Amino acid sequence: MAKVEIKDRLIVQDWELMFTSSKSTGPGGQHVNTTESRVTMIWFFAQNPVLSTSAKDRLIMLAGSKVKADGSLQISSQVHRSKKQNQEECLKRLKKLIAEALTPPKRRKPTRVPSAKKEQRLKDKKIHSDKKNLRQKVKY
Repeated sequence: MAKVEIKDRLIVQDWELMFTSSKSTGPGGQHVNTTESRVTMIWFFAQNPVLSTSAKDRLIMLAGSKVKADGSLQISSQVHRSKKQNQEECLKRLKKLIAEALTPPKRRKPTRVPSAKKEQRLKDKKIHSDKKNLRQKVKY
């Protein structure tokens, strides 16, 4: 049920994920006070053999505070009223996060500053310098 496939490649199997539920916060009246519809998904990605170390590093960078010290990733959802929809929302977020981590960042193409820009900068500096010199006291 909870398998995550990206580009026809199985990344996360259902036994790697752990779901817990709790009461969600916010408005909702009696329904929100009695049902445990908030879902927290925990995935121990550090032991995953499919992800490369560079992908794991990018995942840590992208997830930020969602990554815990024990090598787990926690994603919570309380957007929907039902527990099943919140589980699907957590899986959708996980799939998006893994897809971002698997795409390597584009290499920066080094460029040079055009000579016209350099000349314009020097011209502006000269104008600014002349303006400051005009404000000084006249020396006799």
